[in-house]
Amino acid sequence: MKLSQPTREAKVDINVMVPMRDRVKLATDIYRPRSGGRFPAILVRLPYGKTEAYCEMPAFGWYFAKRGYVFVAQDVRGKYD
Repeated sequence: MKLSQPTREAKVDINVMVPMRDRVKLATDIYRPRSGGRFPAILVRLPYGKTEAYCEMPAFGWYFAKRGYVFVAQDVRGKYD
């Protein structure tokens, strides 16, 4: 299988506390292309710890951000950060 090649530099913001409608704040890692502009987004919410050793979210985040997507990994209520 042929995979797409990275075309952009990427950056990440770790543990951004994003408020929900009920005022609960969820810890969120946001991977995005360094260049400005609008990009499609991928949102993943998980109860497993978005940066634990067994979790692949950082690898997914860097992969998609370097290919022109914003990748958002978010802890669910009551779990991890």
